[in-house]
Amino acid sequence: MTIKSFALPLSFALMTLATACGSGSQPEAEKTTTPSVAETPAPAPAPYDPDPTDTIPGDAYPAYSSDTATASLIRASLQSAEKDMLTGLPPEQRKFKYHAVDLNNDGKNEYMVALYTPMYCGSGGCTAYLLNADGSIHSRFTVVRFPIYVAATSTDGWKDLVMYSGRENRHVKHKGGKYPSNPSVLPVYKDAMPDKSSALLDIFEGGAFPAFSF
Repeated sequence: MTIKSFALPLSFALMTLATACGSGSQPEAEKTTTPSVAETPAPAPAPYDPDPTDTIPGDAYPAYSSDTATASLIRASLQSAEKDMLTGLPPEQRKFKYHAVDLNNDGKNEYMVALYTPMYCGSGGCTAYLLNADGSIHSRFTVVRFPIYVAATSTDGWKDLVMYSGRENRHVKHKGGKYPSNPSVLPVYKDAMPDKSSALLDIFEGGAFPAFSF
């Protein structure tokens, strides 16, 4: 046998061995794969509820009565205005509800605020505040029953209000930079009552107004 004829079978044997050994990886048919597991979507978070003490779900409150940033603004004003009353006042008596409304057509909401707990209410009615858009106090009212109505007329650039006080609906007009504090001594409102859609703080007749603490 010549050297040339021996070299061919040797070369073929080496190629066969290399093919059989490969790179150590499994043949395609023998590879295993991990089955994919479908991801379960996370449940949607429940709507924020500003007042978990009632049965109204968080997404059922209207924006004009439930914004927490507005409630914080009102809380700070009430804590300052009522500081002499708050000493020893239990938490359940330190509650308010509010209604945002633009009463002077300046494009900014004012805030009509009801202090409706027994400490702030009597046989004649309850205490209410009107706050400016920046949270400063515009007017304070006593002996008011809710709701308060917004009339179609205006005085001094501010909408007239109709408040039930002293067993009558009273015509409350803006004067001297504020509304009068005691509606029970004001003239009786003699026009047709404003539409129910103008009612503010309808808190005792099924309105969705969350309670906030101050």
